[in-house]
Amino acid sequence: MARFVTTASWSLVALLAAFALASACYHLAPRRAEPRAPRVYAERCAMCHGAAGRGDGVAGRSLEPRPRDYADAAWQATVTDETIRETIRRGGQAMGRSGAMPAHPDLSERELGDLVAYIRTVAH
Repeated sequence: MARFVTTASWSLVALLAAFALASACYHLAPRRAEPRAPRVYAERCAMCHGAAGRGDGVAGRSLEPRPRDYADAAWQATVTDETIRETIRRGGQAMGRSGAMPAHPDLSERELGDLVAYIRTVAH
């Protein structure tokens, strides 16, 4: 009987440790885009940047310079989240980039953050 209690106790300890580790991993994991980011992206960005964020959207094909390819790892490595956020909010011209990139000042801070997170996932 004592052996069963010891085995059951260790099993319970292992189970609790696994839950604690899973919880810690969840909170330490990189922030993922909220579910509505793809909706906002589809409504506001995909026409130029393309459904997959490769800069190949229908409206973007005729633009010069071409819309940003978010899958470009070199670009992803050099741009900050704040620069992405401000370019979306203020538009390309205000940030010293293409005037064809419209401003979206009506997006909430959460929507902007969700879009930045979503754009970051395109390179992966």
